[in-house]
Amino acid sequence: YAVGLDEAAILARVKSQVGAAYLQLAFFALLALFVAWVAGERLIVEPLRLMARKVAMFGRGNLDVRSEPGRWMAEFVPLVKAFDDMASRLAERERELRTSNDHLTELASLDGLSGLANRRSFDARLDEEWQRALTTREPLSLLMIDVDRFKLFNDHYGHVEGDVCLRRIGQTLGAAASEADFVARYGGEEFAVVLRNTDGVQAKAVAERLRVAVERLGIK
Repeated sequence: YAVGLDEAAILARVKSQVGAAYLQLAFFALLALFVAWVAGERLIVEPLRLMARKVAMFGRGNLDVRSEPGRWMAEFVPLVKAFDDMASRLAERERELRTSNDHLTELASLDGLSGLANRRSFDARLDEEWQRALTTREPLSLLMIDVDRFKLFNDHYGHVEGDVCLRRIGQTLGAAASEADFVARYGGEEFAVVLRNTDGVQAKAVAERLRVAVERLGIK
C-alpha cells in the first residue's frame, strides 16, 4: 500500500512537471510568435503600408513623392529604388509636358507676324477687363488703331514689305504702351489696345503717344 502511494505521488509529480513544461513551451511559443509578429509588423507590414501610401499619393498626382532612405530591409531596396526611378522619370516627363503645353498655349495666343497678342487673346482679355470694370466700377478704355493707306503700301511695295511694316508698327506699339496696357493685333492692318482703369481723357493721351511713336518710324 505504501509503495502504491509512492508510485501515485511520483506519477502526480511527473504529470505536474510535464504540465509545467507544456505551459513553459506554450509561453515561449507565444512569446516567439509575438516577437515574430512585432518584427514582421515593423520590418515587412509597415514598409508595405508606407509604400502603398506613397503609391497612392503618386497616383493622386503628387509626382515629387519619394521613399525615405535607410528605412527599408535589404529585400525591399530594389523595389524602392525602382519606384523612385520611375517617379523621377515620370516627374521629369510631366515637367517637360507642362513646359510644352505652356509654350503651345503661348504660341496659340500670339500673332505670328507682329509678336503681339492675337485676336483670340484680345477677345478673352477684353471680356475679362470688362467684367472686372463692372465689379470695381473703374473706367475702361479701348483704342482701335488702323494703319492709314496700308493697302496702297502693300500693293506698291509687295506683301513682304507689307509684313515688315506691320511687324515694325506692332513692335513700336508694344514698346510705347505701358505694362498695364494690353496690345493686340486685331486683324489685317488693325491693332487694339485695352486700357485698364483709364478714362477718355487719359485714353486720348495714350493714343496720341502711340501715334507719335509710329510716325517717328518714318515709313513712307
